[in-house]
Amino acid sequence: MIDLVDDGCDPNGLPTTFDCEGSPKLRVDLVREGALLGVVHDTRSGAEVGTGSTGHAVPPGWRFGADPIPSHLLLAPAAHLTPTC
Repeated sequence: MIDLVDDGCDPNGLPTTFDCEGSPKLRVDLVREGALLGVVHDTRSGAEVGTGSTGHAVPPGWRFGADPIPSHLLLAPAAHLTPTC
């Protein structure tokens, strides 16, 4: 089993505390013990589902598309990833 998180505060990567909309980057558990768990959002997609932004907006016209995207992925055996923020 694996855990996969997006954590913009992880010091082992390139820490980024906010996205291009100015929203704070939140740690998002994407997969826990092999099961899909979370989804990243920008202001628009977060409003559509009633959760708000997770700080994953991309710049307008970005070459990979305009949808929110995880950018600080950490992969480990289940239960080995601890929050850094």
